[in-house]
Amino acid sequence: MPDPVLQYLYHLVHTLHPFWFWVIGLSVGAAAIACCYLGINALYRTRLLADLPTSKLRSAAQGYVKLEGYAKMMPGEPIYAPLSGKPCVWYCYKVEFYDDTGGRDGEWTEIESVTSARLWPFYATATS
Repeated sequence: MPDPVLQYLYHLVHTLHPFWFWVIGLSVGAAAIACCYLGINALYRTRLLADLPTSKLRSAAQGYVKLEGYAKMMPGEPIYAPLSGKPCVWYCYKVEFYDDTGGRDGEWTEIESVTSARLWPFYATATS
């Protein structure tokens, strides 16, 4: 005798209106495609950082860099990230708007760009 849950699902699918069948099916398909895209994107970014060699703090280049160590706040008022409100040692963000109303190719317009005020807001100590 088949499982009662499978019998219920079989009955539900066969009595479902064709319109709702396609709406649900396309929604599940779109969700699966979105999950695949997000998973591949996360894997790409993880591999990008994993393939970077660890740099010394004194010779760290601009751009993506992997550092090991501990960050410690300097004395003074603590810094809070403006978008999340969480305490941090340094922050930098840029908010942009993509405007595609002018034709085929749109353009990015910067709305806001903020970096924490202190130039060296934390101590950095190496792990080894």
